[in-house]
Amino acid sequence: MAIVFRFRTWDIASDEYRNSQRWATEEAIERVQGERISEGVEVDDRFLGQEVDGMTARGFDPHHPPTGDFPNYVR
Repeated sequence: MAIVFRFRTWDIASDEYRNSQRWATEEAIERVQGERISEGVEVDDRFLGQEVDGMTARGFDPHHPPTGDFPNYVR
């Protein structure tokens, strides 16, 4: 199990902060120099690192986690 957070990072193209579409561990957020914008939520490790190490897929909803054999569930 891992604790993940919503986070934001600075977008140099728009010159403003942007909220990520992913959830991430504290370590992953630090790696991209982001900042947390939510409370932590515990998720199964299998939902992390499919595309980016320490992060969920875009659009992942930890409050409605996937069930069964469909690991790329997004909401």
